[in-house]
Amino acid sequence: MAAPMPPINEDPAIIRGYAMRNAFDLECTPILADTTLSDVGMAQKIANLHAVVTTELAAARENYKKRRAARTAELEQVVPIGPDVPPAASPADKAVLMQAWRTTLADARECDRDGRSQMLAEAERFDDDTVRRAVLTAASDNGQSDIIQQWARTRPEIAAQLSELLALRDSYVTDNMVALQAFGPLPVPTEMANLPALLANAEYERQMFTNTGLIRKGPATGLFPRPR
Repeated sequence: MAAPMPPINEDPAIIRGYAMRNAFDLECTPILADTTLSDVGMAQKIANLHAVVTTELAAARENYKKRRAARTAELEQVVPIGPDVPPAASPADKAVLMQAWRTTLADARECDRDGRSQMLAEAERFDDDTVRRAVLTAASDNGQSDIIQQWARTRPEIAAQLSELLALRDSYVTDNMVALQAFGPLPVPTEMANLPALLANAEYERQMFTNTGLIRKGPATGLFPRPR
């Protein structure tokens, strides 16, 4: 059984995401202050650190997504959504049941909120499971949690699970915004962004030294440590 999701700011994956972002900033500071490093060496160390933290953020994001999806799928089982076709039914019976389901679902989708509420009330009165499922499916697809709550009023045994499910759905957008802040792409420091050009210049400098024994004149390439 999937564990309930904690409040978004208390979720361990979210906490780890923020911690890893802070750790990246903190660990970059001594690298940037290290005057024994060349510009190339500094950029490479920052790039390596960036790659490690990016991998950690991806793992935390995947952990969060999988747990939330698993818990949502589990909670959705308490609401009768979709057709209920017995696996043992014959092909002919399955075809008839599916046709009845599609027709009833189309009717439910064409209704407004009040119409679905009335359809559900009649389904509950006559214990019509096909209509009940069609209305709840249409309501779920349209985010009409009040229709689902109407169905749940006579089922107090699922109140806690349903409340959790609706909370997960209602908070989907805001939780995603928090997740994006925690797991989104790390900023690329200027030193890291300059790495390709620094490496190209350093390679040119090496070739010049190999071929001529001289270091070319011009702006510093970053091959050697910076002057103190």
